[in-house]
Amino acid sequence: MIYSDAAEPVVRDVGRQDSASLKLVAASVLERSDKAARICTLLTESAKWAVRTGCLVDMRQIATVQIREVLK
Repeated sequence: MIYSDAAEPVVRDVGRQDSASLKLVAASVLERSDKAARICTLLTESAKWAVRTGCLVDMRQIATVQIREVLK
């Protein structure tokens, strides 16, 4: 799991067993993790395609477009 500020309430609430807070924090972390995983997958596939085809274009531009699409 990617550590973020959202994890702090989890650490505090575990002792109190505040399940409502835990659910909100878990949903927030999952949403962020899903986007991060999609970005990593897209960047990996783009890099593999570039190497496979020999089309070594400016990967920064491609990465920027892919990241913006995921974050919309």
